[in-house]
Amino acid sequence: PPGSNTGGNSHDGSLAIVDTLTFTLALDHLTDDVAVTCMHDRDALARALDKAFLRAMGFTLGESTRRRINGYKDSAALLCPAVDDDTNGDTNFGYVAWGGNPTKIGQDTLCVHLTGQACEHLNLLGGKPWHTLVGRLERHGAKVTRLDVAHDDLTGSRGGVDAAVAAYHEGAFTIRRPPSISNAGDWINGHSRTLYVGKRENGKLIRVYEKGHQLGDPESRWVRYELELHSRDRVIEPAAILDPAGVLAGGSPFLEALMASVEPVKVKTIVRQRLRVTMDHLIGCGRVAYGRLINAMSGLGMTPEEVVKALRVEGLPARLYVPPAACAA
Repeated sequence: PPGSNTGGNSHDGSLAIVDTLTFTLALDHLTDDVAVTCMHDRDALARALDKAFLRAMGFTLGESTRRRINGYKDSAALLCPAVDDDTNGDTNFGYVAWGGNPTKIGQDTLCVHLTGQACEHLNLLGGKPWHTLVGRLERHGAKVTRLDVAHDDLTGSRGGVDAAVAAYHEGAFTIRRPPSISNAGDWINGHSRTLYVGKRENGKLIRVYEKGHQLGDPESRWVRYELELHSRDRVIEPAAILDPAGVLAGGSPFLEALMASVEPVKVKTIVRQRLRVTMDHLIGCGRVAYGRLINAMSGLGMTPEEVVKALRVEGLPARLYVPPAACAA
């Protein structure tokens, strides 16, 4: 599994945790400081970020690296001062990147990425930091671009990767069509295995892997179930951060069964929302154009079935066509 997923674990069998978080926002939504919004001054940016987000999470911004990340011109590490005496200093909990990557209307943006370690730090502090962060994200108009949530089965009682493979063949990961599947690890001897369902480039990836093996214990039965969501064709509301178990349960029928006592939170795709709006618009147009005709046909004694049969044409309106790639689970 990726290095960002080396954080903590959800010890309670009914719970899930936030394991990775990335969000972006326009610089002029962060502050009115001209040095930040126009000149990208690192010190001014650090002050603005400290006030808006970092202080509430216990993080600080490291020195500028002058290194490009994800299309941004500059970046700096997110640090947590003396969180662990063994680190002999600050622990790297992610990064902030800025400069470039403008919005469609030309606003420069910045990106904040919290690793699994950073999220575990916040998880151990309880719910208050997460509630504070969500409130700040909403206040500053931030966009959640990645959200990973995870559930740990420390005893392997859910059957682990073998049960997940069997569930895939039974259609338990299918929502509209079967998602792609791949694997990593030693599947001959049953060691350090990871099952991947879905594709990151489609915005949703499910991982089931032997977490205990990853951490160096070949006898461990600890299995982790992770859902990785990206904002590609999806809107991830900041409030979803506060319900990782619900988000995980909403990822597929398999995950919903795994989190049986949890109400699923569905992160709907933009495609579905766009289709709903388009459909409502076309229904309105149809009512204006043919509403009186349908009323007259009914007045002549035609049943609803006869009206539909008389007017129905095979196919879909061109405006409702959706490329298959956009419908990937």
